[in-house]
Formats: sequence, C-alpha cells, structure tokens
Amino acid sequence: MAGVKQRRSIANYLKLEDTFYLMGAGFTELNESPSAQTTSKRYVNDKSATKGISGYDWQTAFTTDVIASEKAIEHICNIGKYQLTGSDAETEYIIVDLDEALSVSDGDFRARKFNIAIEVADFSDEDGEMTASGNLLGIGDPIPGKFNTKTKEFIDGDFEYPPKIQELSITSLEGENVGGTKITVAPTLTEGNSYKYKIGQNLELPGFEEVCGAGYTTWDGTGDITATEGSKILIVEVNSKNRALKAGIAIVKVKGEVVNVNKI
Repeated sequence: MAGVKQRRSIANYLKLEDTFYLMGAGFTELNESPSAQTTSKRYVNDKSATKGISGYDWQTAFTTDVIASEKAIEHICNIGKYQLTGSDAETEYIIVDLDEALSVSDGDFRARKFNIAIEVADFSDEDGEMTASGNLLGIGDPIPGKFNTKTKEFIDGDFEYPPKIQELSITSLEGENVGGTKITVAPTLTEGNSYKYKIGQNLELPGFEEVCGAGYTTWDGTGDITATEGSKILIVEVNSKNRALKAGIAIVKVKGEVVNVNKI
C-alpha cells in the first residue's frame, strides 16, 4: 500500500566490542514493542478516570536462524549457550530509519540508540535447522541521533528531519567592469565544496542535497559575474556530487557605464 512504511526501510545494528554489525541475514523477526506503562486515577468530582503515560517497558522480540558466520547472531547465541549474565549480556543496539536521510551523500540517517540486555529464551529445531529466539531488553531511555551506514558511527543529538539547507549571506556590489557584480559570501567555502550560481527574477533556495546541474553556472568564488541591475542571484555551495548544502539569494548591483557630462 502506498505511503505505508516498509520493514526494509529499517536497519538494525548490534555493537560487538567497538563495531556495529548489521542484524539482517538470518533474522526472521525483530519486532519493537514500546510497551507504554499507564496510570489511572478517578477524582471525586469526575465520573470518568484520568489516565496518563508514566513510562515504557521497551523490548524487541527476535527470532533468528543460528548462522555462526554472522557476527551479531554468534554473539547472541553465545549469551544463551554460556548463560552469560550482567554486563556480559549487555551491549548497544541501534535502529536506523533508512527513509529519513539526513545526508544522502555522506550516508547519515536518523537513528535511535538503546542500551540493552540480551535475553535468549529458546534454541529450537525448525525442520532440522536451529533457531534462537528471545528479547532485547531496554536499559534506560533511548538516545536519539544519527547513524552513518558507511562508517558505522552513531552521533547523539536531535537532528531535524527533513534537513533544511543552510542559508548563506550573499552581498552584491558593483564590479570592476561595466555590467559586472562583485559577490561576497559568508560563511566561507568549506574545503572540498564549490560554488554554483543562477540569475533570474523568480529564484528560490534549492532543497538540501538537491542536485544543481542544468541551469547553473560554476563560479570560482572571486571573479565578477555579469548580470543585470536589479535581478536576483542565487549562490549555492555544492559538494563533489553537485548536491546543494548551503545557499543564499541577493539583489544584483552592477557597475554602470560612466557618462561623460562634457559630451552632453
């Protein structure tokens, strides 16, 4: 059904030592249960009860085929096999929303990190193949942040989604030659990025990481730009893939022709 979030748009990672490993192949179930805890009280002047949410008893049920070559599965099974307890059965778990990209180019996505204890409840025989099942039990509150699927690094923080393009401060002054404008941009260009520009009357800022190809002209960041007085100029800072990261708009001022009053 259109618009319904797909399970494949969620990626799950388990931390082993200092590395996060994808929980994909082998897992047939990874179902998150927030399990909200409620309170209820009826006041003497009310007919109905007043209810609220007091907390959460979060957990994620899992079922997986026992595949020793999969690092996450091997770690989970070892907890059950050797009946590990305490900190030996605890680690970090990350849920990544792959449909909430914070940077397509860099591979950053909105994510939540959980400190968990791994409960292995059963090893079962499924038509001759072994499976393991149990629960990932939450320890404390989830930590919002972003996860990079390339570097496998999690950074905590409240990251806005969808991300907005950072605005540049653009100033247009008369250039050195007739019809030219001198553009200054703040903040300065980030290393590895470059500038593109567009001139017109009805200009809008591009979306974050929108591709700036057709209709844009490359600018070195210093040279005068030929334009028309009173028009608008859009300056975009793009990455190596021509995706917009920062942008700003200014009204163009150009150097006009010098009139010799002695010849009038």
